[in-house]
Amino acid sequence: MQATRQWFFFEQSLAGMNNLESNNPKNVATSSERILEVLDELSIQYARAGDATVPARSERNS
Repeated sequence: MQATRQWFFFEQSLAGMNNLESNNPKNVATSSERILEVLDELSIQYARAGDATVPARSERNS
């Protein structure tokens, strides 16, 4: 699952937060955003399975 892969990157970014010369704060933000996107899309798929009137993600953000 994509969320599991993203979680790995998120944990690695968190583990490296003590390195002041790295891009870890940006990586933490980016990977957590990606986790949100993946799980948001998954929840839409589950909602659609039970209700055909749920709009697609792109339709909700317009």
